[in-house]
Amino acid sequence: MIYFLDTNILIAAARDYYRFSFGPGFWSWILKENLEKRLWSIDLVRKEIREENQEFSDWLKSASQQGFFIETQPEWISHYQNAIDHVSNRYKDGQYKRDFVNGADPWLLAAAAHNGGTVLTLEQPAPNSDTKPKIPTVADALGIGWCEPWSIYEELEARFSN
Repeated sequence: MIYFLDTNILIAAARDYYRFSFGPGFWSWILKENLEKRLWSIDLVRKEIREENQEFSDWLKSASQQGFFIETQPEWISHYQNAIDHVSNRYKDGQYKRDFVNGADPWLLAAAAHNGGTVLTLEQPAPNSDTKPKIPTVADALGIGWCEPWSIYEELEARFSN
């Protein structure tokens, strides 16, 4: 299985769950899994991240050089358009809808759909919302897999030690 990481996973890990001061093994594990071609993200996710400290900045640079953040591909456009069409038709106009449409999320879904992958996100489904599109809800509607990151740790035999 191929997994594509949402922006919120990297930011939350750097701020809370796996700060570099006590969780460097998590960051090494991501790069190891990327070399195994199991974990990726996309260039637009990288662009959404504000570097908060030098260690995170260094890791982002290393990850970029390794090819972890793949560039959006022309082959993804039909999947991207499916996500845009769904959000345009399903949600009321507003800032949340604009943020979703103009951000990395529809491209992340397109990358997963095109590659038969799954999006890893900390977002929770919001099937009753008509104003705030969430990756899980849009993914479900389009038949794209999604899950929270902890659900894959055993599958990928994650070990966060250096």
